[in-house]
Amino acid sequence: MRSDQDRLENAVAGSGSGEDSPAVTSDASHDDASHDDASHDVEGTDDVEIHDVDDTDDIDDIDDFDDDEPWDLRSQSREHALTLLYEAATRNLSPAEVLAGQIVAPSELTVLLLEGVQAHRERLDALIAERLRGWTMERLAVVDVNVLRLGTFELLERPDVPTAVVIDEAVELAKRYSTEDAARFVNGVLSALAAVHRPSAPATNQSEASPH
Repeated sequence: MRSDQDRLENAVAGSGSGEDSPAVTSDASHDDASHDDASHDVEGTDDVEIHDVDDTDDIDDIDDFDDDEPWDLRSQSREHALTLLYEAATRNLSPAEVLAGQIVAPSELTVLLLEGVQAHRERLDALIAERLRGWTMERLAVVDVNVLRLGTFELLERPDVPTAVVIDEAVELAKRYSTEDAARFVNGVLSALAAVHRPSAPATNQSEASPH
C-alpha cells in the first residue's frame, strides 16, 4: 500500500497547482489498528441486504436520475472531493479553506460535496458512529472516514442520485484509496444507512451506466 499512499500524498501536494482532477490511488493514514478486523462489525446489518457491487442489473430509478454530467466526470468529481477532504484533514484545514486555495476551480459537484460534508459533518459523523460496533470514528483511517462522509451525505441530501450509485461510487473509492476490507466496511455501513434513510430505494443492484 505504500506506493498507493505516496500517490495520494502527491496528489494532495499538487491539488492547488492547477490539476483539475488529480489522479490518486490509495489511503494515506492507515495504521495497523484501522484494519485489524476485516469486518469492522457494522451495527444494524444483521437483517440488511448488503449491496452487491458485482450485480449488473439495472436499478429501478436510474431513468429518474436527471443529470447531464457524464458518469466519468461525476466519478472524478467525487474522487477530487475525497482528495480535498483528505488534504483538509491532514493539514488541519476546513474544506472551505482548501477550496479557497485551489488555482483551478473544482467542478460544481466537487464543491457541492465538500460544502455539504462541511455543513452536515456533525450529523454525518453521528449517523456513521451509530453503525460502528466496537469501533470509534477516531480509530478509522482518514480516507475511510471521508469516503463514509461523502456517501452518507449523498444518501441523505442527494435523493436524485440512485442508492446503488451512491454505494457503488463509495465502495470503488474505498477500494482504490484504501483496502478491500475497507471497501466491504463502507458497503456495510452505507447499506445499513440506506435501509433506514432510503427504505424504498433499491440498494442491491447497480446500473449498467455506473462508472467502473
